[in-house]
Amino acid sequence: LYTGSFQTNLNNFDKQMHYGYPIFYEPISLSGYYKYEKGQEFYQCIDLSKPDETAYLKGVNDEMRISVFLYEVQDPLNDEEMLTLSEVLANSSRIIARGDLVSSDDQSSYARFDVPLVYAEGKAFDYALNYRIGFFFWSSSQGYLYSGAPGSKLWIDAVQIVTQ
Repeated sequence: LYTGSFQTNLNNFDKQMHYGYPIFYEPISLSGYYKYEKGQEFYQCIDLSKPDETAYLKGVNDEMRISVFLYEVQDPLNDEEMLTLSEVLANSSRIIARGDLVSSDDQSSYARFDVPLVYAEGKAFDYALNYRIGFFFWSSSQGYLYSGAPGSKLWIDAVQIVTQ
């Protein structure tokens, strides 16, 4: 689950998902509630061009990930300025703040989460500039690499962006 848009591009997986939503107030954190159940057997994709070829990794646990990031744009309503997954993972220079929650612990009942946005050194929210905020929820933190444990489940509820 993520904020943004999806457009099928079979030639370039990275160009399919674009992350972010316009935000006009200073965000502090992403909060809500979650439950998590990891799958039992972790498989790692050997070659991303052949996602059906995987290897079982004994003793490796899957983990869930909740990520939030704030980035600068010229026009917050221009979808062409949205970041791609590789830009987010490479910590694009446009990202001024981010936060992550990663856990392999099963959580059988809903637990509160609060993922604070941590600003990069020398960066701060400026109301004279424009921003987008993006977040994603992954039941397998390496799912984008076609790696994880089948059966991993992440439930979320009452998600909100907490602003100043």
